[in-house]
Amino acid sequence: MTTLATGAFGGIGAWVCKRLLDGGERGEQGIDRVIHLAAWQVPLGRQDPARGALINVVGTAKALEAVKAHEFAALQRYERLDARELGPVA
Repeated sequence: MTTLATGAFGGIGAWVCKRLLDGGERGEQGIDRVIHLAAWQVPLGRQDPARGALINVVGTAKALEAVKAHEFAALQRYERLDARELGPVA
């Protein structure tokens, strides 16, 4: 399976990408699923809530629109990721 992951330089995104690579995923042609974790961090969002909403809410909507436009067949639902369910980051 080939995954397109956004937010790979963030704390959770980097951890998720490491898990994907450790699980045997490699960059190949075609994308089977999308994991969107890109976001503006909370401290910055508190300083400028309007910009935080623009980046996080509108950015997520644009990511979902891109998935729809490219007809990624594997995306059957959108789920919220709870960082507490990920376990320790090592």
